[in-house]
Amino acid sequence: MSITRGTKHTYLGMNFEVINGKVVMDMESYLDECISSFEESVASSAATPANKALMVINNNSTKLNDDKRELFHHIVQKMLHILCKRTRLVDLQVAIGFLCTRVRSPSLQDWLKLRRVLQYVHGTKDLKRVVSIDNFGRIDIFVVDASHGAHTDYPGQTGGCMKMGSGILHGRSSKQNLNSKSSTESELIGVSDYPPYSIWMLNFYKEQGYEIGKVVLQQDNESTIKILSCNIN
Repeated sequence: MSITRGTKHTYLGMNFEVINGKVVMDMESYLDECISSFEESVASSAATPANKALMVINNNSTKLNDDKRELFHHIVQKMLHILCKRTRLVDLQVAIGFLCTRVRSPSLQDWLKLRRVLQYVHGTKDLKRVVSIDNFGRIDIFVVDASHGAHTDYPGQTGGCMKMGSGILHGRSSKQNLNSKSSTESELIGVSDYPPYSIWMLNFYKEQGYEIGKVVLQQDNESTIKILSCNIN
């Protein structure tokens, strides 16, 4: 490790720059590495990381051979642990999260889905993460949505994030562990799934000596809010 001073730093493949009180992060060289390790050309760009058929599984699709399976697993894991948790918290998590469920026995269909992700990455390599903190006294938690029965085995998908200023401090999109009977129940599961991460964040800041005065849970489902209010009261 080496010590650097000033407004620009590089650590574990991440480039940091402080601009007007905001931290700007990117991992463009790492994105290039993921793209170059893919066996096919991804020179064209995709408008989104995935289409509406992302979670549709065709059991008749041809399984990948051992070499392609290992390469598929390698690229997905690199994008999960590095990109989705460091510089691309929002746009890649849904697609990469689903592809993680396919690494044991990926098919040609999954390979094409990964190629689309890389095509999107190719066209958005200069997209940077910008983070700032305006007020240490408040954390806002956004349980963005819970998609009911999104997967073929019928669990939903939960999305959530936290912020204390501009940009997102923590974001997560994941498959729910419970099946639900309605979209309202899926929302309740989502509200249960995400807040533990905000509790960890709250405890972390307290250990650093900061007092968080208010933690606000933002929820977009009116029925869920009413149920939560009844339980609290």
